Amino acid sequence: MRGRPPPASPAGLAARPAVDGKQYSFESSTGSNPPAYTKGESLPVAYDPDDPYNAQISSFWSAFLAPMITGGLGVLFTPIGTILFLKGRRTARRRA
Repeated sequence: MRGRPPPASPAGLAARPAVDGKQYSFESSTGSNPPAYTKGESLPVAYDPDDPYNAQISSFWSAFLAPMITGGLGVLFTPIGTILFLKGRRTARRRA
């Protein structure tokens, strides 16, 4: 399905895709500056056929931004937590 976006809103890109001849509106949860799309540009939209209001622009960032942030934080904090845990165990053994 291809949607045609109206002007971008402050929160993200708004789009009005047509499903079976009926238009549905939704707003992207991600945005960029400068905008990734121009006014009137056709773009891919992924949606739930049972609930066309549950849609998102089909792009890498809209699909993987949140998991990448969460995974990046996990990669960052896991070694820190491991080091602190091992240091605490070593200190506890010395006291015993």
